[in-house]
Amino acid sequence: MAYEDVAVETAALLPCFWIYRNVGRAILDSARDLSTNPYAQWIRTYGDTAFDRSTNRAIEICDRLADESTDEVRRRMDEVFLTCSRLEWMFWDSAYNLENWKI
Repeated sequence: MAYEDVAVETAALLPCFWIYRNVGRAILDSARDLSTNPYAQWIRTYGDTAFDRSTNRAIEICDRLADESTDEVRRRMDEVFLTCSRLEWMFWDSAYNLENWKI
């Protein structure tokens, strides 16, 4: 990845923004009382409207880079976006299932 087009690198980072925003929002929306929650700061950070704006800006940047890229770069952007989204899912799924490190 270190030598990929910047558009591909941006697509690789985007799932982290997008998924953390959605998870943060979902937790914040369902949280009853954050005053005693040990993850309150994390929940507030990723559920906050400022992070929402940052995520929307990251999506806009990625979309603009895609519009300005070749078909091959867009194909790689799709590929890394999907791979990184799967890795984010695996991270959240392993935490939810209280899994130990597999390696």
